[in-house]
Amino acid sequence: MLQPRVIISLVLFSVMLYSCKEQTAGCTDSNAFNYNADATQDDGSCIAKVFGCIDSTSENYVPTANTDDGSCIPCNPDIFYGTYDIHSTCFQISPNGWDTSYSDFVMIIYADSSNGCKVKIDNYFNYNITQSRFVSGNNILVPTQSSQWSGMITTYYKTIAFSSDTLYIHTSTVTDGYETNYCDMIGIKQ
Repeated sequence: MLQPRVIISLVLFSVMLYSCKEQTAGCTDSNAFNYNADATQDDGSCIAKVFGCIDSTSENYVPTANTDDGSCIPCNPDIFYGTYDIHSTCFQISPNGWDTSYSDFVMIIYADSSNGCKVKIDNYFNYNITQSRFVSGNNILVPTQSSQWSGMITTYYKTIAFSSDTLYIHTSTVTDGYETNYCDMIGIKQ
């Protein structure tokens, strides 16, 4: 039978050995983004997981995400690259009803080096300007624009869709809730 003095000595020796063991500081929360399985002492550095697409070349990249949730949508702007012969049919309201006009022009679409999910468009809607636009799937995203003049609010809508080397473009102008003109355009890749 062990003497009480020996038992106390063994307990004290065990406590001393355990307390001399080197502590590793880090995040001890296994649900945290920066969990450290080797940490024995929580140092308060835990960072919550933020789920989202963490691939910066994807069209739905979430810059604040730190944990990939598998939702990334690859960006494929190169399907649009090329020169397009655009045929435009436009209709505009006039005192005599709807007037029709036709025009043909060329638009050139190429890579935008500032962002992998953008394209540059030369001769944008036949305005002799270059615009940079985001790509989403088979669409080039064109923001809606509004202006106010003489108390009337005019909103400009444009859509650009792509299928089989062909651009399908629709523009529409709405003034004070009424469509005042629209154009349907077809662009064939050269």
